[in-house]
Amino acid sequence: MFNKKRLLIVAGPTGCGKSTFLSSALGSKPSPLTKEILKNTFTRSDYKIEKLFLKRLKKLYEKQGRFQKSTRRYNNFILDVDTTGARFKDNAIIFPRLFAEFDHILSIQIFTPYEIWINRILERKINLSFKNSKTVRRILHDSFSLKSRERRRAERLYYECYEKWESYLKNNNIENQFRIDTIQDSIIES
Repeated sequence: MFNKKRLLIVAGPTGCGKSTFLSSALGSKPSPLTKEILKNTFTRSDYKIEKLFLKRLKKLYEKQGRFQKSTRRYNNFILDVDTTGARFKDNAIIFPRLFAEFDHILSIQIFTPYEIWINRILERKINLSFKNSKTVRRILHDSFSLKSRERRRAERLYYECYEKWESYLKNNNIENQFRIDTIQDSIIES
């Protein structure tokens, strides 16, 4: 019964809009694009969606057979993956086993242009809120450097976060993936 379960992975760097997308998807007024994504991912008549949390999944990973037991009540799941988070590599160890548990997996990356992303991060007072994320700190440091070479490196590193996630999924045989621009409410060809 568990192999009929469906998973929507909502991924992207810190501050790209994952939480906003998830609020829309799980709320009462999803955007037209969000509705389309949900319809294509969760084709069942049972439209209840359970949100998965990486921290909890990692604990369940350590206990044999706990994935199946913890997800018995639902068929449709959403997983929020911060691809620049401080614990991303530690959490990623469970992904191959987790992916094997689902019949259908769709991954979307919330794409935010670099300039908009920088402004969002600044609004969050990144130096206090994300002190543990080396990737975000490196991007911010280089972004505001007086050296143009470091600013270009920061922007390149930011966009590489998207490419690395897509490559990781392909290496794990997850081909059903794309980027979406929530500002334009559209799918981006990656």
